[in-house]
This record gives sequence, C-alpha cells and structure tokens, in this order.
Amino acid sequence: SVVEFKSGESLFYNITRIAAIFILLAGSYLTFNWFNNKTVNTTVETTKYLSHINNSDKPKKIILPDNSLLWLAAKSSIKYPELFTNSRTISLLAGKVFFNVAHDPSKPFTVETDGGLKTTVLGTAFVIEQRGANSLIKVSVLRGMVQVADIITKYATLTRNQGVEVNRNTKVANLLKVDSLEMTGWFASKVILDNVTLKDVAASIKENFGYQIEFSSPKLARKRCSITYNATDNVDDIIILLDKIYNTKHAFSGNIIHIKPAR
Repeated sequence: SVVEFKSGESLFYNITRIAAIFILLAGSYLTFNWFNNKTVNTTVETTKYLSHINNSDKPKKIILPDNSLLWLAAKSSIKYPELFTNSRTISLLAGKVFFNVAHDPSKPFTVETDGGLKTTVLGTAFVIEQRGANSLIKVSVLRGMVQVADIITKYATLTRNQGVEVNRNTKVANLLKVDSLEMTGWFASKVILDNVTLKDVAASIKENFGYQIEFSSPKLARKRCSITYNATDNVDDIIILLDKIYNTKHAFSGNIIHIKPAR
C-alpha cells in the first residue's frame, strides 16, 4: 500500500506566523502603555507649585500668575501652581490672607483649606483665615460675592461686609457682620500721588497690582495727575476713574492695560 506523506512545513509555517502576529500585537500593546504612562507622568511632573511662607512680622505682598493680588499675613503660608491652566486654585496652609481677585469668568478662583472647605469666587476681594490653635476657618468679604462650601454642605454665599466662621470639625457655621477696616487694617495703606504724570501713576499701579500700562502716545503719558487709592482697591476702578478724568478708554490684554483717547 502507498502511504501519502504530508510535509510538516506548512503547519510549522502557520504556527510561526501566528506566533509572530501575537508577538507584534503584544509589543504594540506594551509600547502604547509605556508611551501613555510616560505622557501622564510627564504631565504630573511638569506641574510646578510655588510655596510662600511668611516668617517675618510684617504682611507680604504677592502677585499671582493671573494678576490677582494677595497680602500674606505674618506666620502664614500658601501653595499654588506656577501657571493657572483650567482653574485657579490656591491652598491656604496656615494663617490669614487677603485676596484681591482678577476677574475671569472662565476660571473660577478657589481657595482650599483644611477639612475640604472651599471658598470660590469670580472676581472680588476677601480675607480668609485658619489657625492651628482652633478648628475655625473665617471668611470675610470686602466686595463682590463669595461662596463657602465643602463637598457635602454649602455654608454661605457672602457679599460686602458679610462673613462666616466654619468649624471644620463639627461642620457648624456662624454668619457674621464684618467691618472693612477690621478686615484690611493689618496691611492696607493709602497710595497718595500728587501732581505727577500719568506715567508715574502707571509705575505705581505696576508696583502695587502687577499690571503694566501702555499709553497710545507720549503726550498722554505726560499729562499731570493727582490721585489717591488704597492697596485694597480694584485696579479696574482706578483705571475707570482715570478714563473719566482724561476722557480716555482702556482695554486689558493679559497683564497689560492699553489706554488711548476716547475720540
């Protein structure tokens, strides 16, 4: 009888091909995961945070990346990202801070404190304080509107001269009536400019608020001015006052304010 012989070459070839495909797919999967993890790790590592600890006995002025202004009380500390991207979140680690927040509806401004308490605003001025000696967190509003809440409870929505004290342990909140002088007396000072040029006013605003003012002409920058403002004032209000006096108009472009004649 004749026995037909079937070569094993085709079977071996098929097994080898399947094994090669499997190795290729496994290699692709591992490579994808390696790049994906590398991207995630790179994102985490490139988020840089800045910390400020005021060990002096005097308040410290800090201008944030969005041109919001804060005064950090003595023996106080905060932490925030070097650049604000999708949000503006500050961590108050200890002590007391006054915030003069730059208006930006697309990026709510949030201050986080112990116990998960969050104070959220769009553009306003307020003081927030937490001390290690007790469990109270106090929020006081100079102007604008502020919401104080944690993940479970909305404690208060505050407006001018209103405040709230929240016990972060018992979660009990007490509403307060506050005084603007009491809120800002520990750091606030008046800036008095008498018979100076608008260029000098611009230099003062840059020093106190971080905004750079550019005038449409040297002639406009040389105009004389006498003006008094407080360190707690909103820079928008100061520029609007100048517009009324000199019949000018302004436009914000990041941290630059452009001023030109209204007509």
